[in-house]
Order: sequence, then C-alpha cells, then structure tokens
Amino acid sequence: MTGQERGDSGRSRAGRRRFLSAVGVTAISGVSGCSADILDGVVGTDAAGSDTGATDESTPTADGMDGPKEEHGGWPRYHYDSWNTGHRTAPLGFDGAPAVEWEAPVGGVNTIVADDGTLYLAEGENGAVRAVDAETGEERWVYDAVEKLELGVRTVALDDEAAYVGGTTAVHAIDRESGQQRWTFDVSTPASAPVVADGTIYVGAGELLFAIDPDGSRQWALRTGVRIRNPPAVVDDTLYLTAQAWLIAVDAASGEELWALKPEGATPPVTAPVYRAGRLYVGGPSHVYAYDPAAEGEHLWSTETLNQVVYGSPAVAHGTVYTGVNLVDALHAFDAESGDRTWQRSITVAGSPVVAGDTVYCVDEEYAELRALGASDGSDRWRVSFEGNLNVQPVVTDDRIYVAGLELGNTEGTLYALGAR
Repeated sequence: MTGQERGDSGRSRAGRRRFLSAVGVTAISGVSGCSADILDGVVGTDAAGSDTGATDESTPTADGMDGPKEEHGGWPRYHYDSWNTGHRTAPLGFDGAPAVEWEAPVGGVNTIVADDGTLYLAEGENGAVRAVDAETGEERWVYDAVEKLELGVRTVALDDEAAYVGGTTAVHAIDRESGQQRWTFDVSTPASAPVVADGTIYVGAGELLFAIDPDGSRQWALRTGVRIRNPPAVVDDTLYLTAQAWLIAVDAASGEELWALKPEGATPPVTAPVYRAGRLYVGGPSHVYAYDPAAEGEHLWSTETLNQVVYGSPAVAHGTVYTGVNLVDALHAFDAESGDRTWQRSITVAGSPVVAGDTVYCVDEEYAELRALGASDGSDRWRVSFEGNLNVQPVVTDDRIYVAGLELGNTEGTLYALGAR
C-alpha cells in the first residue's frame, strides 16, 4: 500500500504548507463551527521546539529497539510517552499475578493516566475529569464542566501544574492540586485529546491544530483540511498526527505543515500514530501501516488484512508491534521491521495493549479479565478475573496496575487497583 497524492480535495502531499497567518473566518470557511475570534490574527511564534525524551538511535529489531527513550515512574500520558509507544521499559515491581488492593465507584471512565501519586480519569459521557489518590482510591476532586469528551481517544494531558482536556466547545485547563478551572480556550467545536510537550499544549478542533501556551494564549494554528480526532506523537521538533485517514507532519515551533499522505484505500478511523526506531506505525481499517518519517512518510509495509478496523493505537516494543482487533477477538504481534505476524491470541482487547518490561498487558473485554502475556511469544503468564465489566485499557506503574469497567449507559463505572499478593 502506497501513499496517495492529495488532489481535488484540496490536500497536497509533500512540502505543502498551510499555516494560518493573520486570516479571518472567510479564508477558512470549511472549518465547521469555529468562530471568527478563534481564527483572527493567527501568527507564528519563536517558541522552542519539542525536545521531548531521548534522541532515538535504535533500529526496528528486537535487539536494536533497546535505545534510550522517555521513561516515567507512573503512566502520565494516554499511551505512556510523547512517542505514543505504549511501552514502559521498567517492569512491574513484583512477580506473579496481582491481587485487587482496592476498588472505587467512579463515573464512566474512558482512560486513566497516573502521575505523582494521583490518577486522572477522563469520563467522556459525563464530561468530567476525576482525580483519585493512587494509594487509597479516595476521590480528590471532580471537574465536571467539560460537557462531553467526544472525539477519538478521550484522555487527559498533564504538565506540572495543570490537567488539560478537550471538550465539546473548548479546551479546559484544570489545576492539578485543587481541581479548579484555570482557563478555557474556545474552539466552538469538539476538541480532540490534547498533548503537552516542552511547555506547549497541542490540540485539534475540527480541521485546525492549535498550539497553546500554559496561560491559555494561542501560539499558532494550522488548517489541515481534514478533521483531527486523536493526539499526535511528538518527536524532537516535529508533530505527527492523524486526521481522518491522513498522516501529517508539522513543525512544532512554527506550525508549518511539512508533509502529508494518505494510504491508498484508507478510510477513517485511523489511530493516533506511534513513533519508534525511526518509523511511524498507524492502525487503520483492516491493517497496521509503517512509514519512514525521514523520507516524507515513505510507505514501508502494511500487515496482512485483519478483517476489521483497528481502533486502538498499537504498542511498539522489543522489535514488535502489538495491536488488538476488538471485533474479531484477536491480539496480534507483528515484526516491526517487516510487518510479518509473529504470534496471535484470541482476546477481545479493550482499547490498546500495553507493554512493561517483557510483558504485554491487556484487558479481555469479553471475559472481564486482566491478562499478562510474554512479549516474545504471547504465552500466558497470568490472568485476573472480575465480577463486573472490565473494558478500559490498563495502566502500569512501579507497583500497581490500574483498570476500570464501564456499566450500562457509560456514565458509571468501577476503578480497580491491583498490587502484589
């Protein structure tokens, strides 16, 4: 499968720059719902690029993918790090199957992030962000002014002071200590999940990608020409994002589009991109794709057909790409260099699989089980069963695993913490 040129649709492939500079609403009337105030006076800045994590000098093989990368004691992003790898190098701090330490009633959880002793839950249907003590499960605060989290991955982004979330008409900044609103950034249309890199918040709204300062002021905006649903991967000074079925590279400092492509025959939805070892990996309808970002997105391989849409971003570790295909009850492992399948298990994966150390963790939604498998061969290590629903992808920290289940209507759920027996 190869890259497709952007033609009559108004999209172009390599080198097309569509940075918005001091334009009004009539110049971008194709952006549904965005008001003139949002679009007036958009200018570039001299903001620093995103020097995030370690420079990647690894290669897409089992031995060559052990180079340095961004690491955390918790799980502070949707897919762990700024590259969206879904891979925590450090293993869980104990061996064997865990036991439930506590459970807590919460709202309808979509995703969990963990940082500095606190869990931040994104509750899409409730339009809320909930902060919970990671040790006890005690609620610290609830911010319920978001309306709804509607697009793609529904998750929270963090910096040292605030939690950020994209709602129905605005981006919200919430004080991490008090749960009080710091500011809102009006986008007048549903916003995607934001990401934070080196002091800048990046978020999509309709066809626009915004860069926002921590005080809520705008740095720049880029019109992509297609709707943005998922958080980008941030690699050095470049953002890689998916918008409908397109993969787009953007200069993080200036907001200039560097290149864009669309796989032949690809249709939305397409997952948030994952970067590792000089390659970008994207899950799409019936395939996982690999691209070379240094060659303007040159297509490297596509997996065999998976017979259903891949909704959750792959995890990439140990020279392998791990992806779940929920509707056909399969967890696949593909060689990161060639795209050949290395193993497969029959599991109804909720969200995405994640990797910590040499173990793949996933939630089997059909049987309400948390499962651990060997990363190299998919062999069973342990499983823990739950009486209620379990349908939110796991988060792995130094000493615990956190999972959650949604109840009927997606407005109530249960959060679980699992630790050493």
